[in-house]
Amino acid sequence: MPVNKVKKINLLIHKSEYDEIINILQESGIIHIDEQILEKVENQINLEKIEKKFVDEEKLKNYILIVDRLLERIKSISVEFENKDKQAIINDFCNKIETFTKAEYNRLISSFNYEKILVEINELLEKEKNYANEIEKNKARINALNPISNLTIPLEYLKDSENCFIKLFTISRNQYQLFLEELETLREKNIYQFYFISEYENNIFFILVCHKDIFQNIFQLIKKHGGEEYSLAEQDKSVNDNIFIYQEKIDEDLLKIKDIHSTLLEIIEVYGKSIKAFYDDIFARFAREKVEQRFISTETVKYIVGWILEKDTEQIKKLISRFKFIEYSIEDPSPDDEPPVELKNKEIIQPYESLTELYSIPKYNEIDPTPLIAPIYPILFGICLGDAGYGLLLLIGSLFLIKKNKTEKLLKVFFQSSIWTIVFGILTGTYFGTRLDLLEKNAPALFNFINTFIWFDPLKNPMKLLVLALQIGIIQMASSFLIAFITQLKSKEYYKAFTQTLAYFLITIAGALLVSTMFGFYLPGLVKNILTGICGISILSLLIFSANSEKSAFEKGIGKFFAVYNVAGIMGDILSFSRLLALGLSTSVIAMVANITAEIIRGSKFNPATWILSLIPLIMLHGINFVLGLLGSFVHSMRLQFVEFFKNFYEGGGKKWTPFKRVHKYSIIIKQ
Repeated sequence: MPVNKVKKINLLIHKSEYDEIINILQESGIIHIDEQILEKVENQINLEKIEKKFVDEEKLKNYILIVDRLLERIKSISVEFENKDKQAIINDFCNKIETFTKAEYNRLISSFNYEKILVEINELLEKEKNYANEIEKNKARINALNPISNLTIPLEYLKDSENCFIKLFTISRNQYQLFLEELETLREKNIYQFYFISEYENNIFFILVCHKDIFQNIFQLIKKHGGEEYSLAEQDKSVNDNIFIYQEKIDEDLLKIKDIHSTLLEIIEVYGKSIKAFYDDIFARFAREKVEQRFISTETVKYIVGWILEKDTEQIKKLISRFKFIEYSIEDPSPDDEPPVELKNKEIIQPYESLTELYSIPKYNEIDPTPLIAPIYPILFGICLGDAGYGLLLLIGSLFLIKKNKTEKLLKVFFQSSIWTIVFGILTGTYFGTRLDLLEKNAPALFNFINTFIWFDPLKNPMKLLVLALQIGIIQMASSFLIAFITQLKSKEYYKAFTQTLAYFLITIAGALLVSTMFGFYLPGLVKNILTGICGISILSLLIFSANSEKSAFEKGIGKFFAVYNVAGIMGDILSFSRLLALGLSTSVIAMVANITAEIIRGSKFNPATWILSLIPLIMLHGINFVLGLLGSFVHSMRLQFVEFFKNFYEGGGKKWTPFKRVHKYSIIIKQ
């Protein structure tokens, strides 16, 4: 449960050896640069240098973005090239990790004219983007003209004259006849001309020519029936001529884009390795620029404060001992320091570090709660989801995703949780919400096999699941007070440990045993009396010893009241575990409803059509239930740890261990 021990390192480096030392530190990846040193030392920062570095950072970021865009585009255009050699070039560029010696790496970086090449790549990508935008615009123009493609007059004729409106309209087909009938009633008093153009996707397109004096009347009639003016961009020529012109432009732009893709392929064929090496180098430079803003500088020296893992002490001494113009000291953290934290857990527990990090990293001298939640979290998850079928789906899904991304800790949490979901589903006889009574009737052999593993049916005996949930709650709450008690003893907070925390622990255990007698658990009378006495003494301890450090009698009274009132809070925290019952039952019931719905649609007689139709609600409801069950199980199991369990002993607020190191995304440097 402890975190890795660290040492504080102070480095004073002369400018003549600075670059080489920083490069070595970055390559080694064993030092965490302190972020707060600049806050502790005043009047040591050259603002001009900081501003220059900020500008450099922006430039480096732009280069990184250009390469990222190139990789994204190259991946998507590989299908355009039928030549297998060209596809292999693209595949290698996107997926292959290049291996270089240090000399090869340096040669590639120094000989690569990155400003010229990356500017060219950026210009090509911008041109491609502009051509793609033009293609989309021209496609939209063609789509707008397609409904009126049989209109032969030039579009420039669709312009209003001095006294007449000439407009193009569209109206839905189901309103068209009603509109015509009402329009005909206006003909006696008004002069207008109606031209039907086409019917397209349940809409009617027409031209209306009328005098300006009556246009509003006709326009209101069109609006009444849901019609509207069909606006077109200002164009001349006929509709088909314009469609032909736009299509020609699209074809031209597609050819230009194809030429750009060929040029990009030529660039990566020649400079692919250099680009990837440069990307990693520039990423390293960016990381270096970022940490250098935390250094304290003068004209001749730089002062660096950092942290190293205790096990790396000899290694860093060996790295820097060969330099002449450097002074350093390695010491233990002081009480005022805030060292970074690297969690130290066994491989099976490491996935749960992701949950701890979601809440907060522990402080350096604080207990790491990861090993404490690792055994209980997947069990809570399994009870919440509670269906062996869903557990199997989660098992398959998490294994598939882990295979693709082996480093993702949260996926491994889901994998372990899926096993407990299957176990709890088997113990309760829940397989995709299958009704056991129907299974007994239709497949007695399978029912007998499943029944041998069933502990209880939560739908028939929900109280058993409730009692199980509350028992887990009692164990977790008692554990949280016990951990807090031990932690306070280690930090020499004896008064609080014995007068408050121990009292809460004893109340939790003794109170739980006394309450259990109400559910049939037998305790001898003497034991009951002892437990009652323990509860009474513990509450008396809270009343006497709590809040004595407060100054006024009123503050002391309030403090003592809340100390005793927290006993009710413990009961509330334990009752919070009843959500395991609610979530477990809801998942089972909805799964059963999905099956019943499918059975009703399927009917008693075999009919292929109804069987196929019944699959729709079956798959849909099970899918929704599975996703919601996953979400609920993940969130509520986590909530029980964060809100109920952690609050009694864990504060968090530590800084994560993030060593200053080179990230090798596309290249690896090997020793010669």
